[in-house]
Amino acid sequence: MTRKSAYTATGIVVSLCILLLMGTGYYLGTRSFMERAGAVASEEAAGLLPVRVSIGSIRIDSLHSLTAEDIVVYDRSDVRMAGAESVTVDFSLFSMFSGSPINAVHEVVVRRPEALLEKRQDGSWNY
Repeated sequence: MTRKSAYTATGIVVSLCILLLMGTGYYLGTRSFMERAGAVASEEAAGLLPVRVSIGSIRIDSLHSLTAEDIVVYDRSDVRMAGAESVTVDFSLFSMFSGSPINAVHEVVVRRPEALLEKRQDGSWNY
């Protein structure tokens, strides 16, 4: 293989990698991806909590930050108990893979939180 053809092959491979990265970045920014990610996160949260959780969408802000929007937590009677307009989580990407994902979280910002704690007529609480 000549030097010129090696440079050409390298250029083609690098160009394809750049196009792949651009396509992946575009897809991660689409509304379809964000809504699908929100649905998956809702299912995962429901597996961790004894109540239903709804997450409207998830937006990847950067390699170290993501935002979940329209979060709602329902009580056991399926009535809205808590929610937030959005929650932004800042984390260390490298720590995420090298240890516990919880230890990788640096900051959690909750925007416009709301909670409704209510005592029912039978004396039980909604939480």
